[in-house]
Amino acid sequence: MKKTHKIIYALQNTIDEGKQHLAVWKQTQAAMKQYPEIFELAAGYFLLSAVAHVDTVVLCASKLLEEQSCSVTFTYLFNIFHKNKKVFTTDWNEIARTIEADRQHIENLQKKFEKVRVERVCTEKCVNGSNWAPVFKANGKLVED
Repeated sequence: MKKTHKIIYALQNTIDEGKQHLAVWKQTQAAMKQYPEIFELAAGYFLLSAVAHVDTVVLCASKLLEEQSCSVTFTYLFNIFHKNKKVFTTDWNEIARTIEADRQHIENLQKKFEKVRVERVCTEKCVNGSNWAPVFKANGKLVED
């Protein structure tokens, strides 16, 4: 189960990172309302910082939901549980029902997330260094700048 612990740790780190950036974004919003004179001095900086935090939250959500071969997602964790169901000392049927309910919840989140998803994808081309132009995946299609 060492692999499972690593997966859970990776998922928790991604969740924590997203929560931290969301908290900073919320604090920035509150500070903008409380101290508008400070934000007028460097509005562009604070707005771009806020956007960067929101982008990071979306990226963290993408990491948790996106199904790619190298992704560590909740679905991946559930699949590991299923492959190792013999190690569970409790009733596997109860665990399986919980996992199925969570899979449905994640599927619903993925549908909602699709509306806002525009993610960077590192293609084999970029890895090999032949083309470092930004590559985006929007609605399942690769788009190069």
